[in-house]
Formats: sequence, structure tokens, C-alpha cells
Amino acid sequence: MKTCTVCKKELEETAEFFPTQKGRLLPKCRECTNKYVQAWRQKNRGRLLTKEATFRETKRAAFRAYHTAWRRKNAEHVKTKAREWRNRNRDKALENQHRYEAKPGYKERRKLYYRATIDRRRDHLFRKMYGVSLAEYVEMSRQQGGLCAICCGAPVGNSSNLSVDHDHETDLVRGLLCGKCNFAIGQMDNSPERLRAAADYLEKHKARHLHVV
Repeated sequence: MKTCTVCKKELEETAEFFPTQKGRLLPKCRECTNKYVQAWRQKNRGRLLTKEATFRETKRAAFRAYHTAWRRKNAEHVKTKAREWRNRNRDKALENQHRYEAKPGYKERRKLYYRATIDRRRDHLFRKMYGVSLAEYVEMSRQQGGLCAICCGAPVGNSSNLSVDHDHETDLVRGLLCGKCNFAIGQMDNSPERLRAAADYLEKHKARHLHVV
């Protein structure tokens, strides 16, 4: 047992007293120590804020680098906590979002950010959906000459990029296809038998048409 020098209570040493760096116990109990620290911080609030602001200003770059590295290392934890906070504070989250979007130059900054990070976002998408990087996609496209692996045609339509074709059972990437070929084999359930039957059907009716003419 140990007696607190402030409240004079006899308390358990290990449970009710903070240890010092030298392994000893503070003379005040935990409750009295906490009260003392809170009172001191309240009394010296201005001094503490000034000191903290000065420290942050001088260490701003180091702080940013540290927090950026920590957030990347703990990305899943950060996402989970952010999602939990948004679910608990939906109104406040929307208010913060609208206030941020109302700032001058928001749309211009968003466009610049979108253009600057398009390759990073594509790389993330390829890795997440197909297990390949953007660099691997570019190399596959180069090996195919930028053409579809089936029809040997260039991609047309809204997108100038080839689509990644993968086996839905093994998730392995097979090649790059134009939008039409990728859609066609998908509608045929990626079945070689159905595709051969479709080809035979078209050739048969084409021959019949030529014979009739």
C-alpha cells in the first residue's frame, strides 16, 4: 500500500500510482495526478498552443511525410474508420463535402487531379479486377500491336483502349480484345463449342444464300 501526498488515501501501489522513468512511483495517486495535469494545461493553454503551433510549423514537411506513409501502410484501417465515422455522422459528412465543393477553384482542381492521377487509378483498377499492373497491360497491348487478339482490328467506339479478357473460372488474363469481340464471347458464356456452332451456322446460311442466288 502507498499513501497519496495530496488526498492522503492509502491505495494499491501498482494499480493507483503512475510509474516514473526510473521505475519508481509518483507521490500523487493517478486521480490527483490527472487533476494536477489538467489544471496545469488549462492554466498554460495559450503557452501550449503557441509552442505546438511553432513546433508544427517547423516540422510541417516531416509531419506530412510521416502521416502520408502511415496512412499508406494502414490504408485498410483508415478506410474502415472513415467509413464508420461517415455512417455515424451522415449529416455532418454531407455538410463537410458541400462546404469543400463550394470553395473557389474546386472544379478546376478536381479536373487537374483527375488528369494527373489517371494512370494511377487505371493501375489500381487493373490490379483489383484482373491482377495485372498498368505496365503489364501496356506491354500486352504492345505485343498485340494495339489490335484485338481475335479480329485484329483497332478498338472503336467510346473507348480507344482494348478490353482485358480473362477466364471467369481461373481469373487468369487471356489477352486484350476490342469491345465487340469481348462482348460477343461474353454473351456466348465463353464457350468454344457455342462459338464454333455460331460460326458453322453463319457459314452454312451464307453458303445456302449464295446457292439460292
